Amino acid sequence: MFHSPILPRVRKRPRPAEAGIPRREEVKFEDVRLYLVERKMGRSRRSFLTQLARSKGFIVEDILSDVVTHIVSEDSQASSLWTWLKGCDLRNLTSMLVLDISWFTDSMREGRPVAVETRHLIQDTLPTASEGSTPTPVTTVSQYACQRRITTENSNKIFTDAFEVLADSYEFSEIEGSCLAFRRAASVLKSLPCVVRCLGDTEDLPCLGEHTKAVMEEILQYGRSFEVEKILSDERFQTLKLFTSVFGVGPKTAEKWYRRGLRSFSDILTEPGIQLNRMQQTGFLHYEDISRAVSKAEARALGNIIDEAVHAITLDAIIALTGGFRRGKEFGHDVDFIVTTPELDRERTLLPDIIDRLEQQVFTDPTLTFSLPPFPKCPLGNAALLLV
Repeated sequence: MFHSPILPRVRKRPRPAEAGIPRREEVKFEDVRLYLVERKMGRSRRSFLTQLARSKGFIVEDILSDVVTHIVSEDSQASSLWTWLKGCDLRNLTSMLVLDISWFTDSMREGRPVAVETRHLIQDTLPTASEGSTPTPVTTVSQYACQRRITTENSNKIFTDAFEVLADSYEFSEIEGSCLAFRRAASVLKSLPCVVRCLGDTEDLPCLGEHTKAVMEEILQYGRSFEVEKILSDERFQTLKLFTSVFGVGPKTAEKWYRRGLRSFSDILTEPGIQLNRMQQTGFLHYEDISRAVSKAEARALGNIIDEAVHAITLDAIIALTGGFRRGKEFGHDVDFIVTTPELDRERTLLPDIIDRLEQQVFTDPTLTFSLPPFPKCPLGNAALLLV
């Protein structure tokens, strides 16, 4: 993926029927106030369902409070959901209806709040704590990365940096299991809001094996990992790390060049026997630009361009900036967007249509392209689109 330069903001021409008129949905059901639980549902889907419900006359609260009458969740694990709800300090929780997403789906289909049936209810399965007993702490870190919210500030960088070096080393040696284990461990520690000060702090955390804990223990005791220092001083690791920093160059290609005695970019570019493919040529040509971090301002400028292209194709689509910038980061290595459409089966052709639309706009060097097989190439720079 490539970095796209900052471009002047494209002004959208307002539609005559909507220009200057704020959109306000008519409320049809005053007695029903919904709250959609983001857990398991995700922000983008929650935003889409919120807009859908409001368009049908429902009141949807953005914040969970005592005014809510119906809580809707996609969390199939009742115990974890109720543990979270009971920690929200709600006075009227016992009078609220905690419902499965099926009730919401039925209501949207009927265009009104349907009667609550037993199959819709998510029952409280937590045992009632006896008086004077000490509640058992609940582990809040999921074993699944998609269910963990990564903080904008990494409180355990000293550990995660070491894990990433070890993961790269195992990847270069084609030891996939150990590589994946260290990447998972790094992801878990990045999600923690506090610093790990002793191994006891990691007791209930997932994805931390004996090797990862041994590395952490060494860092806690000496302030560094001798295993990691040995890897960083290794010539092969340094060379492969340099070569794989080029767009289009993977570990196997880097290893092949290393075995041929090549140690620098100049060695590669002056070697007559090296035939670079198109991606590698672009990677070397724009190495400095691609390596530079993308700012939030650049991400927003790119978002305006993509938003214009998407809504020129379909007015019902919702586009959301995701990834690090959505979490509040000021800089990132790429820009991610999610495009959602309520039109059934439209996602099958929407992405190719968006790419075709963008290809018609000349807003960057045509050599800066990325491909989304089997779709055509698109000059978007450091951008990725995901359709939902």
